[in-house]
Amino acid sequence: MELEAWSNLEFLMLDQNLLTGTIPSYIAQMPALYFVTLGKLLLTGTVPEKVWDNPNFFMVDISRNPGLVGTLPTEIGLATVLNYLSIIENDSWSGTIPSEIGLLTGLEDLWLSKCNLSGTFPSEIAGLSNLIGLGIDGNPLTGAIPSGLANSQQLARLRMNDTLLTGELPESVCGVPVLFFDCPRLCGCDCPCAEVDTVLPSANASN
Repeated sequence: MELEAWSNLEFLMLDQNLLTGTIPSYIAQMPALYFVTLGKLLLTGTVPEKVWDNPNFFMVDISRNPGLVGTLPTEIGLATVLNYLSIIENDSWSGTIPSEIGLLTGLEDLWLSKCNLSGTFPSEIAGLSNLIGLGIDGNPLTGAIPSGLANSQQLARLRMNDTLLTGELPESVCGVPVLFFDCPRLCGCDCPCAEVDTVLPSANASN
């Protein structure tokens, strides 16, 4: 039976397998599906457009697929129930971080590390009050660190090292339990300068 015929499928978890090929466009049209983890596979091609604006998807992890190419489109702002998004270590990607991510008010985890994303860090993301984990490290992002980032009261994991960001890290961010940033270049407070490890979050691992 084809996967497309499983109209009641809610979870699609295929992480860490030797699966090849492209992401089928029909997964964005499966009416019950809301949990999609396709990390650490051998996927190629691009991400179907409808994946990004799907109003039912709660979790999307397509990280660590080196053959996957794409960008984050502005339509992602339509994925209104999205709680977790990870595209880390997809270094064949390009483009910018769309400010429309700031419309995802239920977002708790946003992991965009090492995806070759450029441009500025949208200030709208700093306004996500439910954000717990954020990773933008390893991208050639420019501009200043949004001052509003200090208002994210629930933020517990923040990775923003190895970027081209400027300015000073807001002092109130020092209380984030897991914090990685470019020190001393962005030191604006007395945070300990942690050494960057090589383990980044995935859907199946504790962050």
